Amino acid sequence: MSKVVLLSANTADVTFSVVANSVVVLKDTPGKAVREGGVWKVAAQTFCALLTLQGNPPSACSDASVTALPN
Repeated sequence: MSKVVLLSANTADVTFSVVANSVVVLKDTPGKAVREGGVWKVAAQTFCALLTLQGNPPSACSDASVTALPN
């Protein structure tokens, strides 16, 4: 993570880079993180956005109940 801005106790805006085989393939990418059970994780909407870059994401990515951020 190169930047984290807390939006609430359980959500954050993040800026991150994706590295594969020591090569930066996506630099300074915006996204969201969520805290579940005290652990910070990549938000489903951010993960789905990355999957969309690779092709057809799973149908769950179209389900707002799956990708919604917690309150």
